[in-house]
Amino acid sequence: MLWHFHLFAPAGLLINLWAVPLIGGLAIPVGLAGLLLAPVWQDGAALCFRFTAIIVDQTLKFSEHILDLPILIPRQIYQPVSSLLCITLMAGILLLPWRKWHIPVLLTLLLALWFWPASRPEQLRVMALSVGQGDALLVSDARGHHYLIDGGGMPRGTFDTGERLVAPALGRLGIKQITAVVLSHDHPDHRNGLLHIVKHFPVQEFWCGMPESALWPPLRKQIINRHIPVRTFKSGWSSVEYTGTDEIAIFAPPQTMASVNDRSLVFYARHKHEGVLLTGDLESNGVRHLLCIMPKRPVTLLKLPHHGSRYSDADLILEHFAPSIVFTSLGHNNSFGFPHRETMEIVAEKQLTLWRTDLHGTLLFELTHTGWQARSWQSGLFH
Repeated sequence: MLWHFHLFAPAGLLINLWAVPLIGGLAIPVGLAGLLLAPVWQDGAALCFRFTAIIVDQTLKFSEHILDLPILIPRQIYQPVSSLLCITLMAGILLLPWRKWHIPVLLTLLLALWFWPASRPEQLRVMALSVGQGDALLVSDARGHHYLIDGGGMPRGTFDTGERLVAPALGRLGIKQITAVVLSHDHPDHRNGLLHIVKHFPVQEFWCGMPESALWPPLRKQIINRHIPVRTFKSGWSSVEYTGTDEIAIFAPPQTMASVNDRSLVFYARHKHEGVLLTGDLESNGVRHLLCIMPKRPVTLLKLPHHGSRYSDADLILEHFAPSIVFTSLGHNNSFGFPHRETMEIVAEKQLTLWRTDLHGTLLFELTHTGWQARSWQSGLFH
């Protein structure tokens, strides 16, 4: 359950001890008997069905009471492979005939599970999670700070990208706490997946460009329930952290711009002379405003604005920053036609490779002494 569904449900073990015999050994046989009786004796069949309904109903009601007990409430838990292996070994030892050595081994595994160090890359690391037509970007640094920029999301349907894609990836990476969750702008393909994240992960701050009162109501409610501080940014360039060799900064366009896309927060991270710029869904006006306002900073890794749209002035932004690697996050065969042909032609003219989540899956860019190194899910990132 932990490995495949990220669910810790101790009540399931207790409930199944009596629910399975009741349902499998009584309710189902009586219900099948009712089906057999229906053509020849309808009153008898109805009696069987009523009896089956009573068994099922009472089983569910009693199960709900068990699930309401504080120590048995099901919990979503996202763990790295190392932790899951420790749990597996502990469970395996408990199944063996009891020996004196069990206690010290179990205590050792429990301590390893509790004190296992959190994920921390050697240098700056950027990950673009493959979440379909949307953005979910993770920036991590050598100090163990993790910034989640957007969480993907489906505008329609019940598929939750935060629960099904983003949270499991964070768990497998061993991320125990998020320094800041950043909402670039209020569109479903960037916003909806964050709801599950702020509910199930410790989050130090929530960053956005709009007032807290204007946030998507379900997301705002969860932020309030978890007592997560909300930090908004005034228009322009804001240096959040600066140490000379390292920097985290936010560019906030005026939130009065006509297009919501042009209100996207832009996230910037730098280590020495290598920097990454994550541009949200900026379109032409937003890109031009960014280039006019942003101080001179190195940008060697660039996320193309608005999933590679022709309306985001890719030629201007590539000419201005001259990055060595560019990427974009988008859905396979998306209805918008992203990335547009004009954008791909501009990237090709610059003799750059365009890394795409629709073709390459989840992307990982790690900073080394020779610059950015790119990997994709197909090369075994999460295997």
